[in-house]
Amino acid sequence: MNRFFFCIVFFFLFCKPDPLPKYESYLYKPVSSRNISQPADVAGFIKELETENSLDFIKSKNPTAYIPPMCYTKTLDSSGKAHNPCYACHTKGEKPNFLDDSDLQTHYEFPKAGKTNPWKNLFSSKGVNPYSDVQMEAYIREDNYKDDKGEIILSKKLPANWGGYLPDCYFHFDEDGFDKNPKTGEYSGWRAYRYYPFLGTFWATNGSTDDVLIRLPFPFRADKNRKFNLEIYKTNLAIVEAFLKQKTIQIETLDEKVSGIDLDRNGKLEKTNQIKYVWATEPMYYAGMAEDYQTSKELLTAGGLFPVGTEF
Repeated sequence: MNRFFFCIVFFFLFCKPDPLPKYESYLYKPVSSRNISQPADVAGFIKELETENSLDFIKSKNPTAYIPPMCYTKTLDSSGKAHNPCYACHTKGEKPNFLDDSDLQTHYEFPKAGKTNPWKNLFSSKGVNPYSDVQMEAYIREDNYKDDKGEIILSKKLPANWGGYLPDCYFHFDEDGFDKNPKTGEYSGWRAYRYYPFLGTFWATNGSTDDVLIRLPFPFRADKNRKFNLEIYKTNLAIVEAFLKQKTIQIETLDEKVSGIDLDRNGKLEKTNQIKYVWATEPMYYAGMAEDYQTSKELLTAGGLFPVGTEF
């Protein structure tokens, strides 16, 4: 009995896992404002950017920067017929987005500072030279993101204590869309995904197209032992999709035994192609380390919302 008691005490004193780090420790923190003292190398880097681009980050002001250039599009064509591209963004939201600004489809209700289009750079031909098709194709095909050694140029250029986001996507995707460091084979956490092109002025036919990537915070990529686990990450990305769509979804085949979660709610832990959405009536949990944060109430979830710290 004494030996048993001693073993129990020993386990709880020396063998219990380390406490979970604060969830916020896995989130990026914004770069400090220019009005706050900064490390010398960061301040020097910003000054270098100002000099190279003939800008002053203090004097350059655009109080309505939240209004994009597309909002200044003409709504009357040459024949006087009205068009309404504004409906693409300004509409009646659905829960949990309760904003209804559909009135902006018919009313020009910009604030006073935004009555005049501030995006003057869009009307300037400064620095624009006539390039031949050959020159333009050569420019498009060159890589200005990585250097000859495959290193991300901007990540090397930014100060070590920059404090904000450091580019770490290599655009080197496997067959499932996960980005990997081509040198080490490590996953960066970024994953490409398919999406519906945004309607309105932003169609690819108008010159607007891009790749879309998502990355969940590390706890969503790790198992209960706090180690990266690709199957756990796939599972959590699928659960995110169900939360966003707020409905049961069909998914790539996942093994429920890895996560220990009955994703399709059939009472068995087996391979499945379905995430059953039940959040409105009962709890839904993420897999791996993220579940621990849910259990501790440090990570809260709701239908229609991404997890706190999701990056794009």
